[in-house]
Amino acid sequence: TAAAVLAQADAGRLSPDDPLARFFPDFPGAAGITLGQLLDHTAGVANLTARPGYLDVDVRLDRSTAELVASFRDLPPDFPPGTAWRYSNSGYVLLGAVLDHRRVVPGMADGYSTEPDGRVLRARPISMTQPHAAGALVSTVDDLWRWQQGLYGGRVLSAATLARMTTPQGPVATQSRYAYGLLVQTLRGEPMLHHGGGIHGYLSSLVYLPSSRLTVAVLR
Repeated sequence: TAAAVLAQADAGRLSPDDPLARFFPDFPGAAGITLGQLLDHTAGVANLTARPGYLDVDVRLDRSTAELVASFRDLPPDFPPGTAWRYSNSGYVLLGAVLDHRRVVPGMADGYSTEPDGRVLRARPISMTQPHAAGALVSTVDDLWRWQQGLYGGRVLSAATLARMTTPQGPVATQSRYAYGLLVQTLRGEPMLHHGGGIHGYLSSLVYLPSSRLTVAVLR
């Protein structure tokens, strides 16, 4: 999602510095929120998945993009934009609404989960309209490898935009180490760009070590 937004920036259609109000003028506080702050989780938009009971009830419901945004638009913000860092799936739903690209994938597999007693059962119900651009992504380990080669090989974004994507910025950069859609950390002293994900029945991790051009993709 972050790369898709930045690709639109490279094409001149938007900028990370654009206010959210350019796309959603009626969203509370949109004039003071930038797309860049949504990208690196410094916008302060309340995380819809952190609401009590959300993962047990709301996450099962099919919702359009507009309905999903409406479900968190009136939640009090966590902090003024740009003053702190907190992971927010809501921010990425808003970015997905800016992009608003949807595609039907036939024959999608179900996920499974392990119960405390060791039984393996089908995962709890979830509507994939809910994770939206914050997590409703479909791929394979081979395609993730190809994606990494394209992204870090300069075939998706310009060099300057890729550098911005992979560099934490602002007053909370040292606190979060979160750039645009990526965590920037180290593994055994080597720079590491990565992100993980978890949803009912599925876990994932995608790691890139730029100094050795090594990709590790795990889906289960």
